[in-house]
Amino acid sequence: PNYEPTHEDIGRPLTVWATPGEYEPATFGVYTLKPLKQARVEVGTLRRAGGGRIEASQVDVRLVRCWPQRTDWQSTSFRMVPELLEPAAKADLPDDRITQYWLTLQVPKGTPAGDYRGMVTFRAANAASSQLKFLLKVLPFTLARPAKRTWGLYADSARWQHYSDAELERELRDIRAHGIDALHLSPLAHGTLRYAEGRLTVDFTPLSRLMAVCRRVGLRGPIVLDVQEVAGVIAKLRGGKPDDAETQRLAVVALSELAVRAA
Repeated sequence: PNYEPTHEDIGRPLTVWATPGEYEPATFGVYTLKPLKQARVEVGTLRRAGGGRIEASQVDVRLVRCWPQRTDWQSTSFRMVPELLEPAAKADLPDDRITQYWLTLQVPKGTPAGDYRGMVTFRAANAASSQLKFLLKVLPFTLARPAKRTWGLYADSARWQHYSDAELERELRDIRAHGIDALHLSPLAHGTLRYAEGRLTVDFTPLSRLMAVCRRVGLRGPIVLDVQEVAGVIAKLRGGKPDDAETQRLAVVALSELAVRAA
C-alpha cells in the first residue's frame, strides 16, 4: 500500500517468463489523481510473430484488497497487508492512492516457445483509458514434477461445509492444478461430536465425503488432520477439563474413529 514507484517503473512493460502448462502472475498498480468510477482492466490476446496466440480468457484479472492484520495471532498491533485477490469486473477507486491489479496467466500445454505480445488496457467511466505493454516469454521446455516433494496447503476448510459436491470438486481441482498435493484440515470442521449420559457419539461422515473428492481430483496427500482441539471440545461438551481422565478417554474414542476412517 505504501509503495512509491521509481521513474523507471512507470509505464514499464509487464514481462513474464513461463513454461507450457504453468501458472504465472504479473502485477501492476494504478495511481489515481481523482476518484474513478467503474474502473476495469482488459487483457488483449497475446500474439507471437510468425503465428501462435494465447487468448485473453487464459488471464484471470483480480483486484488486490489490503486490510489491517495483526502482527502475530495474539497481537494488539496491526499493519496493512495485501490479503485478498478479488474479482475485478468493475470497481470505484478512491483518489491519491495506488490500486494494485493482479493477473494470473495460465499458459496452455503445448504452447510453442517464443515471445507473445499484447496490451493491458485500463478504463474508467470518468477518465481516459491507458495501456500497458504485456510481454510473455514462453520457454522451450516443461517443468518436471518431483516425485519425492510434497506441497501442502492450510485449507481453512470449514467453509466447505456449505459447498455442494460440485463446488467442492471445482475448488479442489483448482488447488490441484496449482501444484498442491496435501491438505492440512481440522477434522472437527467435517464431523460432529455429541455427549449425553456419559456417552460420546462421533460422526465423521462429512470427512469421508471430503476424502472421496480429494481422491477423485488426484490429491496424492498426505492429508494432515489437526486434532489439537478434540480434547477441548469434549471437555466443553461434558463440563470437564481437557486434561482430566474421562475427557482423555473420550478423546481416544474420537481419535480411534478417525484412525479407522483413515485406514
